[in-house]
Amino acid sequence: MPVFYAIDSTAVSLKEVLWNTKNPLAVFIFMLLKLLRVKNPNSCDDPNVDSTLPFVVANLPPEIKNKFAALTAELESLGFIEPVYHLIEDHGTQTRIYWATFRHSQGFHCARIHHRHWGGAQKHDRGMFVLFLTSVADGRFLVSSAGKPDADAPETVVMNRQPKAATYDLWVRHQEMLAEKFPGLSVFLAHDRDQIIQLCERLHLLQRDFHLARGYFKVRTNEQQASVEAFAANVEQGRASGLAYPEVMAELTRLQEQKPRWTGAIWILIVSLAAFLAAGSRQWSWKVTLWLVPILFFHETGHWVAMRLFRYRNLRMFFIPFFGAAVMGRNWNVPGWKKALVSLAGPLPGIALGIGLGVAGLITGVAWFKQAALMFILINAYNLLPILPLDGGHFLHATLFSRNRWLDIVFRIIAVLGLLLLAVTGMGRFTMYIGIALAIGLPVAFKMGKIVDRFRYEPLTAPSPEEDRIPESTAAILIEAVKTEMPRQAGNKVVAQQVLNVFETLNARPPNAWATIGLLILYGGTFVAAAVMAVVIFIAQQGGLKDFFRAAARQPRHEVACGSCQAWQGTEAASDTNDFRNIIVTTLKNKAGAAKAFAEAKGELPATASALVFG
Repeated sequence: MPVFYAIDSTAVSLKEVLWNTKNPLAVFIFMLLKLLRVKNPNSCDDPNVDSTLPFVVANLPPEIKNKFAALTAELESLGFIEPVYHLIEDHGTQTRIYWATFRHSQGFHCARIHHRHWGGAQKHDRGMFVLFLTSVADGRFLVSSAGKPDADAPETVVMNRQPKAATYDLWVRHQEMLAEKFPGLSVFLAHDRDQIIQLCERLHLLQRDFHLARGYFKVRTNEQQASVEAFAANVEQGRASGLAYPEVMAELTRLQEQKPRWTGAIWILIVSLAAFLAAGSRQWSWKVTLWLVPILFFHETGHWVAMRLFRYRNLRMFFIPFFGAAVMGRNWNVPGWKKALVSLAGPLPGIALGIGLGVAGLITGVAWFKQAALMFILINAYNLLPILPLDGGHFLHATLFSRNRWLDIVFRIIAVLGLLLLAVTGMGRFTMYIGIALAIGLPVAFKMGKIVDRFRYEPLTAPSPEEDRIPESTAAILIEAVKTEMPRQAGNKVVAQQVLNVFETLNARPPNAWATIGLLILYGGTFVAAAVMAVVIFIAQQGGLKDFFRAAARQPRHEVACGSCQAWQGTEAASDTNDFRNIIVTTLKNKAGAAKAFAEAKGELPATASALVFG
């Protein structure tokens, strides 16, 4: 049985990154993920398997042979004949590699048409190109490739990379390099099918051992292998059932059966909290940051408890630097009124506790009670703002704006504008990036809304009230709909996730009129109570209601510019400025009149006097 390896993206070198992208931001993000040892799904032109021998096939699928037809004709015109076919499929990376390897009529060289299909990428077709292969007597290979560079090669494999080169030009350059790099060395012959197969295997073993040595290929753990085998079984079952997209269906099953470890959830919480504290220390004082952590934790605990009560799965709490915190969980069969309550379960308890602390502070006069109350109230009231992705936005979406795609898209546009406004007004610079991300997702959100609107009125097999798995017949219909609506070909996991999102939205029907009115009253009442209590506490901190209104009534009417004050003292004026016998204050209408009066006073006042012009 062939052994497939996991591909570790963190072992990719900077050179390999630059082969794939020249975008400085993308390179920076990739190198940061490499530094943090964050692994991303990956695929490679070099098969991540111990041997290619089990994958020799009599023929390739007709659609692939049709793709190969033009290149096959070019190679035949150069004397390459009798292809040997490989079909290497790894369900762990969702990769299929197709090879057609030809021997030259003289037996000195081989040519290959290479095609890779990666189901995990937005563009599944990772390219089709020609390679020329020559095995030299000292054990090395010369490989000339017209494909885009993908993975590095060992020293024993001399690469002649000519991306997008014409087949004839690549063949000419291959022969020239053979004479340049290996003068006087003979080559291994490939006269028949078995010799071609062995040549392909020798080249693969050199590449395999190189990737294993540098950690790019790694033996899969028992847990990883079990997951791959389950996925492969689901794919084969889907193919046997005649499903149009068995890989997407298998990915759908995997997403629904995911059970993250609780230790991973704890590590996410700890690491995100550390990042939040580090970022907060640069933006706020340590005192404010340490106040924020328990307030946000209390807030998110409210969401967590509500999700547990409504049987959400895979709950994870984490902090978001510069922004706050969040709780994530999944339940694809929860009604809209429950989603609305989950949204309110964070800010409502926080505001209630803030009001309680505020009342205690007003009664006892303890300053930190009032300070804590204000922070609890303001942070949780901020979360009630009717803007996605804040809690208030999710609440209004669940109760009002999820009723059709037009309301949904208008609400999302308003959310984008609201987030940008918050950033401009200084109420959260990080909201600008969230707004940009939300804006980029608007076209896909509208298309998914179109699917939801369509199936609101078409009968689909629904799960039982206590079951949140999507029925297979419903999944097949929604996969077809998502595939039709997606603007570009998307990875299997992305399609599966969109199917689940559509399914969740269909099940999360908005509450009826009376329930909606009641929930809106609760939402609005909480907002008003928070605003009133915040004003009361603020007034109390100013010395009381009487002093507050007195100060409000006596607002300053003039402004004073720094450096505008001028002073004069007579020659016999007292040095102790507090020893005044008589004080005369004169108010004039403008600066010119004040300056004139000041100049005249200096000539008329006695030597014991002092004068000051102010403002």
